[in-house]
Amino acid sequence: MSNVNERIIGIIDFVRGCYEAQTRAFSAFEYEYLRELILKNKVTSVLDVGTGEGNFISGLAALTPDVMYKAVDADPELISSAREKHSAANLSFENILFDPAFASGNFDLITARFAVEHMKNVPEFISDAYTKLRSGGILMITEYFIDTSYAGNSTWKLFRDKELEFYHNIGSHPRISLALPKYLKDQGFCRVESVLRHVSPSTVGYIDFYNVIRSYANLYSAIEPGLWTEGLRQHILDYCDKAHADVTDREDVLFISQTMGRKP
Repeated sequence: MSNVNERIIGIIDFVRGCYEAQTRAFSAFEYEYLRELILKNKVTSVLDVGTGEGNFISGLAALTPDVMYKAVDADPELISSAREKHSAANLSFENILFDPAFASGNFDLITARFAVEHMKNVPEFISDAYTKLRSGGILMITEYFIDTSYAGNSTWKLFRDKELEFYHNIGSHPRISLALPKYLKDQGFCRVESVLRHVSPSTVGYIDFYNVIRSYANLYSAIEPGLWTEGLRQHILDYCDKAHADVTDREDVLFISQTMGRKP
């Protein structure tokens, strides 16, 4: 991604923790959804943009061994780690920018998972993806949606408010999901669909859910310590540690969107 936010590159230890936690927590619904999409549409080639260490895409590749996967990321350290961790005949990793110079591959499916929110020019990425898909190909974007209105207690509200402020401070898009359907249509995609997934301790389990929150707190503090102070980071970590015991009628909730469109 030539227009990726540079502030998320080069902090591999914290980014690694986020990728691993997200994969464990969200894959339960993502894998089955994408597997069915791949089989139903007879997909044979997939490009994964912003793959990180490849944790998620390697699992999907294992579920669909007849599909060829290419996974790319702008961070050379993450790609190096991906190559060390994952080896499969149908999966390759490249440290390459996704920009107009990226070779057109006639892909059946392009996926971008928690990557678009950090791009400077999202319509440009969608336009580039359009040119790299075959006719009938699919672009699938999975994104985080920061909702600050749903808070059952003061600590969770503090986490979401500071999370939203963090995204604004570093120039990323905390609610890009709301704009994606229009962006896809504007760039020529048809049959655009978007769904919002409810992610909570009840849907993914307490351990995996709060491990995601821990990984976010650590990442935010590493990038923006002036906002995400050590005191705030530790406050959120302590909250996660005791969340199992504090059963209430209103769970903590994250929202994940999945937006797709087809090239005519």
